[in-house]
Amino acid sequence: MPNDFISRATVLSDIEQTIENSGCVNHEREIIDCVRYATSADVVQVVHARWGADADGDYYRCSACSEWQDRKTAYCPNCGAKMDGGEQHAD
Repeated sequence: MPNDFISRATVLSDIEQTIENSGCVNHEREIIDCVRYATSADVVQVVHARWGADADGDYYRCSACSEWQDRKTAYCPNCGAKMDGGEQHAD
């Protein structure tokens, strides 16, 4: 998984270490509480896939879930994979 998602515990530890090293005594508890009680994002890693056509070109199979569809779309309606070829299924 890419390093785009951060750990709340790691951020809190980094803030506390920075405060300790700097000797800051003004608003450190408020800063820590802002991070501690911030709403977390509900995210999942994007799955990349590609469409594969049948012999007649009438139906398309998702390379991530193997389900057949009757048209190409930007995302697989069955599993939600992003149909751009992408990292896992580059052409």
